[in-house]
Amino acid sequence: MGRRYLLLAMASLAATLVNPNGWRLHQHVFSYLFDSGLLNQIVEFQSFDFHQEGASQIIVALILCFAGGFAALAVHKPERFLLSLLLAAIALRSERALPVAALVLLPLANGSITAILRRVNGLTPWLRGKVDNALSYGDRLYAVERHFHGLAIIPVVAVLILGSIRNSAGFPASKCPVAASAVIASLPAGARILASDDFGGYLIFRFKGERKVFLDGRSDFYGGEFLKRYSRMAEARPGWRGLFNQWDFTNALLPPDSALIPALEAYGWHELYRDETAVLLAGRSKL
Repeated sequence: MGRRYLLLAMASLAATLVNPNGWRLHQHVFSYLFDSGLLNQIVEFQSFDFHQEGASQIIVALILCFAGGFAALAVHKPERFLLSLLLAAIALRSERALPVAALVLLPLANGSITAILRRVNGLTPWLRGKVDNALSYGDRLYAVERHFHGLAIIPVVAVLILGSIRNSAGFPASKCPVAASAVIASLPAGARILASDDFGGYLIFRFKGERKVFLDGRSDFYGGEFLKRYSRMAEARPGWRGLFNQWDFTNALLPPDSALIPALEAYGWHELYRDETAVLLAGRSKL
């Protein structure tokens, strides 16, 4: 079994080289992940804020990941234990790793905890009956899956996903400049818009790449030095005017609480649009 996994891993690794950039793609990824100056500028690579709204679900998921790891150790699955500790630790360090940890570790945790429940002794008859009923239900589901070669769950998942997004698909207007984009559509084609990475990514999608943006979420292509200069300009810190004047901006699309809004208004820039999500400004390209 170990030899099969090793061969599968080697084949998967070789397959990653089948891309237009070959080994240089790996070079790019590793240089990005080890650039601490760049990663320190990106929120997704910081630790998750466990005090924000909705964090309780993340906490429960991580607890299950850790519990599954120790359950795996108890059922003599040390490889699952080590994988659980590694991915859970990475998820605590970087919130970008949280989805990976959940997708990989929660199914493993389910299997390990189930194995523990099958072996546990000393339960009261009532609790033992409840546990056995739950395990029996899971066994019946697994039998159905085996009969359909693992494809039985696909229609159920498809119905659940389509049903949940049918009336809510799209970009949330509370986070993306959905309404402001209608005003941006009336700007000249050559307008040079200063926008944050979140807003820039939305504008690329909304206008199918026809509107050129200053910054978007692909931080690995911009580099740490560029992001530092952008942060200085966006926060209106000393020296921001010199940076701003380098780019000949004609418009700025900023969050309403941006420090750059009053700074630009002090130099004659004016509002074209404002809502709770974004403010669109226009003015002279040189301050």
